[in-house]
Amino acid sequence: MAVTQTCLQIFHMLPYIPIWRVYRGWWGGGGSCLKPAVLVTNHSDITSFYLLTDTITPHIITPAVQYRGDTKFNVAQLLRESVGAMRNYQIQPEVEIRQGERVTFKGQLELIRTDKGILARANLKSSIPETCSRCLASFSYPLSVEFQEEFYPTIEVNLGLKLPPPEDSSSFTIDENHILDFGEAVRQYSEMALSLKPLCQSECAGLCPQCGKNLNEGSCKCDTSTIDPRWLALRDLQITN
Repeated sequence: MAVTQTCLQIFHMLPYIPIWRVYRGWWGGGGSCLKPAVLVTNHSDITSFYLLTDTITPHIITPAVQYRGDTKFNVAQLLRESVGAMRNYQIQPEVEIRQGERVTFKGQLELIRTDKGILARANLKSSIPETCSRCLASFSYPLSVEFQEEFYPTIEVNLGLKLPPPEDSSSFTIDENHILDFGEAVRQYSEMALSLKPLCQSECAGLCPQCGKNLNEGSCKCDTSTIDPRWLALRDLQITN
């Protein structure tokens, strides 16, 4: 029974992780007859059964996370629920952030019912191919997108009546079929997250102005003591108090 108690203690240390427990061994349903079985339980009902032997080997199986690959969600049911109702999703959408360039993101999406519509909170990460603005080398640019935007319904979900548009014309809306599409929000926030002058590294040495060698790969033999003739007049400049 010591093994049983130890296992239960370990499992109770993980109250917020969705883990299924599988116990293989012998168990009985209240009588003296023991039967071989495999018991599967989640954390909420882990105390609804008992182990009859300390030789049972516990196995922890973590289910694979299922990611949704699109940006469109039918929120009709959520719109019918009370303010504060929530949905959480693991998502892996593909979004066109620049013309002809589609990027696959991965992260979490939270949809919350508000008094006016649906509040969408997203935390997404990806990487895109970029060219360094100093050395012109290609590299993978990490892209992190976080946003919190409210989406307004255009049709009343219970009566089917058309609703007035939101006061701000740039607000995101839910279409007449109660589909919330957050793809445009991801695109807009991606544009803001991208750097106008991306660097392969913060200390990028750039290119030699004479031979064009990438100085991140080593120094060149060019004479760097040469002064631009436009600055020669400053060489004889004297500073007096």
